Amino acid sequence: MKLLYFRNSLKIIFISSFIFAISCKKDIPSSKLEYRDGISFENIQVEKVFELTDYRPIFWIIPFPEKVVALVPEGRGRAFNFFVYNYSGRIIEQWTVRGGDGPDELREIGPDDIISFNEDEIIGVEELRGYVKSINLKIHEIKTIGKISNILRGYGSKYVFPRFNLSSIERNGDSIVLGLVFNDYMDNGTYYFVSFDKIFENFRVILKVKKDAIKILDRRINEEVKKKIISCDYYYPLRSAIIFSVDGKRKVIYYIPAIEEPFIEAVSFDGKLRRRFEIDFDFKKFKVSREKIEEWCEQTKSYPEPIFKVFKQITMIPPHAPPLHDIKVIDDRLIVITGKRDWEKGENETLVYHLPEMKYEGSFYLPVLHFKLYWFGNYYMASGFIEKDGELLSIRKVYRLEMKNSP
Repeated sequence: MKLLYFRNSLKIIFISSFIFAISCKKDIPSSKLEYRDGISFENIQVEKVFELTDYRPIFWIIPFPEKVVALVPEGRGRAFNFFVYNYSGRIIEQWTVRGGDGPDELREIGPDDIISFNEDEIIGVEELRGYVKSINLKIHEIKTIGKISNILRGYGSKYVFPRFNLSSIERNGDSIVLGLVFNDYMDNGTYYFVSFDKIFENFRVILKVKKDAIKILDRRINEEVKKKIISCDYYYPLRSAIIFSVDGKRKVIYYIPAIEEPFIEAVSFDGKLRRRFEIDFDFKKFKVSREKIEEWCEQTKSYPEPIFKVFKQITMIPPHAPPLHDIKVIDDRLIVITGKRDWEKGENETLVYHLPEMKYEGSFYLPVLHFKLYWFGNYYMASGFIEKDGELLSIRKVYRLEMKNSP
C-alpha cells in the first residue's frame, strides 16, 4: 500500500509524543481569552466544494472560482501530473512534466511551498534545494526563476524553507508572510517571520521566534535512533509546525508558540505591539481515539523503506489531545481550531474571536482530516487517507468558509 505524502512519512514517525510546553514569557503582556461551552457561532458557512482520491500521493489541490488544479506525482517523482477539474469532478485538462533537477523540470513542491498563484501561474519553492519555480498553467511550462540564496539580496543562504511543509504561508495579493528557518532549525527551534512582495522583493524580517519544543524533539529522536526505535507520534506535524495567520487589515500576526498549551501570541509588523493570550478552557479533557491513532501508525508501516526491517516501531498514545491545532484570520475574526475532536465525524471544535478586541463569539465544528490545514484565502485543503479494497488511498478535500453578517 502507498501512503500519502511519501516524502513526509519517515520524518513523521521518528518522533515521541512528550513535549514540554514553553514557559510564559514575562516580558510579553498576557491576558485570558474567554471560552464558554455550548455557545454556537452561527455566522459562518462551511461548504465542501471538491474531493479527490488517488492511489498516488496527492501533493495539493488549489481552488479557483471555476476550477481546481491538482498536482499528483508519478513514479516517486520521475514525473508530475497536473489535473484541472471543474467543481463537478470532471477533468477538463491534464498534462505531465518531467521530474528532475533541470531548469524546465520539477521537484517536490508542497502546499505550503506555494508563494503565489493565479489562474495563469503558480510560483513555488522546492523546499529541499531552494529553487523558485514558475508553473505556467496556460502553456504548461516550468521555469526556474532563481534560488532563494540568490534572490534574497544581502541575505545569501541565511534563510531556507523549513523542510517537510512545516510553515504556514499567508498571501494577500502581492504581499506574502511566511516562516523561514536556518538549516539548524531542528536543533535550536529558532525561526523568523518574514514579509516580502511578489518574489522576495522588499524582503524584511518581522520577528525572531523560539520554539523550545523542537530541541526536545530532536534530542529524543536521536536517543531513540540509537536504540533502533521508531516512535510513531500522530501529532508530530503539529508539534513542529510554524503555525500562524495574519490580520492584514491591522498588520498583526497571530501565531501558536507550541500546541501543548492553549497560548496564542500576537505581534504587529512594526514590532510595537506584542501580546500573549491564554484560552480559558480545560484542554486536559480533550479525548484521543486510541483506535484511530493505532490504525494510522500501523498504516505508516506499509511504507516500503528498508529502515522498518531494523527498527522497532512503537505507538505513542498521549493522555489527551493537544489544545491547539491551527488558527486563521477570516475577515474580522480569528478562528482557533482546537484539539477537541469528534473522531467519528472528523470535526474539531473551532472557537471564534472578534478582532481586534478578541471578544469571544462562540464555537462551531470544522471538518479536519489530519495534520494541519492548508489555506488558500478563504478555502482550505484537508489532507488524509482512506483504505479501500486493501489499498491505501490519498484523499484531499477542499472547503470554502464564508463569514455571514461580518461587520
